[in-house]
Amino acid sequence: MTPIMLFPQKLISGTETERLRRVYQTYQQQGYWKKRWSTDNPGNREILAERDRLIAGQIIHLFKRLGHKVNFLEMGCGSGVLLENMLRLTGREIFAQVIGVDLDIQRLLEAGQRLAGIQLICCDAAVPPLRAADFHVVLLATVFSSVLDEQKQRALATAAQTLIRANGIILVYDFRYPSPRNPYVRPVLRKQLQTWFPGMVMNYRSLTLLPPLARRLGKQASRWYPLLVRLPVLRSHFLAVFSNHEKLTFE
Repeated sequence: MTPIMLFPQKLISGTETERLRRVYQTYQQQGYWKKRWSTDNPGNREILAERDRLIAGQIIHLFKRLGHKVNFLEMGCGSGVLLENMLRLTGREIFAQVIGVDLDIQRLLEAGQRLAGIQLICCDAAVPPLRAADFHVVLLATVFSSVLDEQKQRALATAAQTLIRANGIILVYDFRYPSPRNPYVRPVLRKQLQTWFPGMVMNYRSLTLLPPLARRLGKQASRWYPLLVRLPVLRSHFLAVFSNHEKLTFE
């Protein structure tokens, strides 16, 4: 099991952080992630495969462009599922360093069982105990939508910009639309992203078939998902890629 570094002094940084910790506890008690995002559902598998393919494509493209191994950080890594998928899809050999940061110790314990050789840190992602300009890739997946306080959202974006190297990228995957069944999240607007990451070049792409629809496709998901997701109005999420120098294309 991968050991977890604890930074209690980095866990208490305002009422929004405390609210998030309570929400995560509620999720754990209700089995939210396992029920809602079980890969037993073919639609969920299609959603995650599309998301992971596009994110991994950006990391591989950066690795080829730089010509050397990359340092990778996921802010809000949860139970480590996305980190595990990135290592599988990109190849572990392209990474010099991989770190996952999360506020929820219980989910990090799950990540520690799933991942080996990965540094896991329990802290507030807005004030991580990490060196500035140390990462080539910083990923935030459904992080901003979980934070309801805009000052905290700005702090997370600032932290990501502080940690990224001049030739690196920041990847943001999140909601475009409200989630009617989840009162603890809100959509992230494109104009908000442009405000939170001033001076950076953004490439933005919508993706992810509306999850309630995708989950209803059943055994026909592999057939219908690629067709339905072509309709922009049915895409519930986005992937935004931020760079200091160029507008990167999607691989």
